[in-house]
Amino acid sequence: MSSWGATSAKVEETLASFGDAAEHASFHAVDLSTHDGVRDAAERVLQKSDYFDALVHTTGVMTSEDLRTTFGLHQVFAT
Repeated sequence: MSSWGATSAKVEETLASFGDAAEHASFHAVDLSTHDGVRDAAERVLQKSDYFDALVHTTGVMTSEDLRTTFGLHQVFAT
């Protein structure tokens, strides 16, 4: 149930709660489980600005399966 459509309203609501500071904030849905995903995230952030003051990263995973990334990392540690 955690699709972008389900979370976009929460993102918009959260950014709106920043008041005037919202114009200085942005949201990026990214995949940090691969090196390509990390590079893509960095490129997207740097396209908007030369620097940033803060980063809020939130995620979670709970699994008893031995799921691995393409780099061999267990999903819990990759997340």
